[in-house]
Amino acid sequence: MVQEITEVSEKQKESIQKAQSSFRPTVPFSEYVGAYQHPAYGTVFVSLDRNQLELKFWNEEKGILKGVDTNRFVLLDLPSAPTFPWIIEFELSQDGNHIQALKIPDLGVFQKL
Repeated sequence: MVQEITEVSEKQKESIQKAQSSFRPTVPFSEYVGAYQHPAYGTVFVSLDRNQLELKFWNEEKGILKGVDTNRFVLLDLPSAPTFPWIIEFELSQDGNHIQALKIPDLGVFQKL
């Protein structure tokens, strides 16, 4: 069973690496930056450091967001993250020009403040 999970994980890593090479965000990185709030989990923060997005959680833990397609990113280098990749998805406003929320697996939707 453990071997099966490892094999899937390797396939996911290959898929993510391939997607990252052709990543093009739909809005500038500066549009992703800001605070996002969830009623139960509190606030997370997205910042931009050297042209790289970072996601910081309420416990001060942070990880790097690497783009995989349009508004989907994989969260990397987060010490407490599960062994499988977490895909963070940003939601656009109706006009498609602004980020209005982000979705974190197993936690839900965080609205941009």
